[in-house]
Amino acid sequence: MKKLSVALAGIALGAMVLVSGDALAQISDRHLKPGGAFLIKLFQGVGFDEYVRQLRRRYAKVAIRKPAASRKRSPEVYALATGLHRNELTREPVET
Repeated sequence: MKKLSVALAGIALGAMVLVSGDALAQISDRHLKPGGAFLIKLFQGVGFDEYVRQLRRRYAKVAIRKPAASRKRSPEVYALATGLHRNELTREPVET
């Protein structure tokens, strides 16, 4: 299967119970090329900080941004993780 350069994921607030951000990250890890990027819409709350720490272990750079169009009180943010540096299936460093 051909590997992807970028993976995009969005989680609706009600769907968080059905599909966790961690499951989406694991799917992207399997299908991204080394050095690939992962963009995910997240909601700040319980488990958010730990999830961001996990992204930072897998990727060289992680940026958290709140869209200007988002309401100030909304917990909605986007995480852009670039530079996939670990093969999460084998736990071995990815050759670049």
